[in-house]
Amino acid sequence: MPRAAFTELARKMPLFSGLTDQEREALLKDGKIKEYSRGENIFLHGDPIKYFYIIFSGVIQLRRDTPDGQEVTTDIITKGRTMCKKEVFETLKKTHQMGAVAATDVVLMEF
Repeated sequence: MPRAAFTELARKMPLFSGLTDQEREALLKDGKIKEYSRGENIFLHGDPIKYFYIIFSGVIQLRRDTPDGQEVTTDIITKGRTMCKKEVFETLKKTHQMGAVAATDVVLMEF
């Protein structure tokens, strides 16, 4: 996946809206492009929080286990959205409180 495609997507995102092209490029150059196949875990409940993500393509299902052992979907994340942005900066939560799985093939950038 070419970085230019991420740059174009980021230009349209509120997260990057107040930045110049040079500032946006400086931030994006540190991101790592990752691809996940449908059904592949991006992270699991209890994994350490290391990154936040920008979704370039695909669909991600966030899910959590209930006290009675059932799995429930808490959110669906799609192209142009971010994931774990707030959590990466919180000091109280050191681990993911839910899991994320690729509901379709996914391309994202992790920071």
